[in-house]
Amino acid sequence: MNFRKIFKENIINKSILILIVGYFLIELFYFSNPLGSFNNFSNKIQAADYLFVLIAFVFFIKFFLNKNKRDYFNLDIYELMPALFLLCCILTSLFFKGGLPIGQLLKYFYLVSIFYVVRNIAIEPNNFKKIISYMFNILIIYLFILFLSYMYAVITKSPNFFVMYYDNFPYINELYRLKGGYSPTSKLLAFHLFLSSIFILIFKDYFLNDNKKLFLLLLIFILSFLTLSRAGFVVCLLSIYIFLRFIKSKYLIYCFIPIMLLSMISLEIFSLVFLETNNINYLCEQTFQPNEINQRFGWFGQESQCNLNLDLNIYQDGYLILKLVGINAGFDSLLFGNGLGSYPQIWTNAATNNLIPAYFLQYVYPLAQSTPVTLFAENGIIGLLIFMTFIFGSVARHTNVFRNLDTFILSFSLFFVILNLDIQNFRFLYFYLGIFYAYHYLNKRELI
Repeated sequence: MNFRKIFKENIINKSILILIVGYFLIELFYFSNPLGSFNNFSNKIQAADYLFVLIAFVFFIKFFLNKNKRDYFNLDIYELMPALFLLCCILTSLFFKGGLPIGQLLKYFYLVSIFYVVRNIAIEPNNFKKIISYMFNILIIYLFILFLSYMYAVITKSPNFFVMYYDNFPYINELYRLKGGYSPTSKLLAFHLFLSSIFILIFKDYFLNDNKKLFLLLLIFILSFLTLSRAGFVVCLLSIYIFLRFIKSKYLIYCFIPIMLLSMISLEIFSLVFLETNNINYLCEQTFQPNEINQRFGWFGQESQCNLNLDLNIYQDGYLILKLVGINAGFDSLLFGNGLGSYPQIWTNAATNNLIPAYFLQYVYPLAQSTPVTLFAENGIIGLLIFMTFIFGSVARHTNVFRNLDTFILSFSLFFVILNLDIQNFRFLYFYLGIFYAYHYLNKRELI
């Protein structure tokens, strides 16, 4: 059977381009599982996942028909990191007494496949240019809709699909918080806006005139502020930096950079003291007395008696403790970690072993709310370094971080975003990284 006669190459190319752009559009709205099947995964599967299965199928046909398959496997060291991370997840889980977490492994295989499929679709120059152009237009329309939705929510005094409403919020009676199409928090939208900012900076010379670029940056600045999140604050500062880059004012850039760096550092200190610990004294009193000498909790092994005020809000105090529990568990299994998906068990063990009050078991956290901490706890220092190389390589490869100003700012901002946000489970992250790495591939070969 001649597959090339059945599947016309130009039809396959057009189909996969439509599908990949459609996936980007649908993923923005976080539509839940439309079929209600797969009981164990029904809360995680989204409409975009069904579309990606079709994309993978068409991509496989395209791969089979392509006579030159070399480019699909011509991966540099950074692009090999996701596959190496998967191998690390398997190896680290073998040391975990809970065994191989099949569901977690399938999830990561799926997420990594998004990266490789998007990267290999976009390395064709014609596809790349069209995908970038469509993404820009979709972002402009989508972000403008978010802005109108927020204004509508404030005017009508009611939440909607894109906006959450808080009643009796601390220090504020009423609060409207932009979450976009994502659920349940605003941090996901803030991170997507962060990736969009990097997208604009990298492709500043492609397909957008100055007016569109400035309009898009203005929307990102406003919307990131309206997320009322730490990641959103970082995006605000980054969008200002990109704006100064566009107007080519070196004087303003060099004046703004110290302000930007100090603001991010100050925000982290402020949030640590007042948001995560509620008061400065709690920082010095939050450590707990271990049951055994070889157990530790707190700032790098410091031991003191627990005098936690249980009347404090667990969500204010819990984020710091989430990180400390994860760091503690990571040091206990430094190289390989405690196994993929082990953080809920780590959190439970910390409570049952009196390392943290049993009160905190009211909710078992699946993650440490910090990418480096979760990776360190579950995959050890090896898995952490592999994943960080992959993430930072998307913006810093082939450049010297300390010599290239854009690379330094992007890397610095990325660090502060992932410090308080677990990003490794977001589908759109791997989509964007596929586009970024496709650009590096094409740029290196001077094909664009």
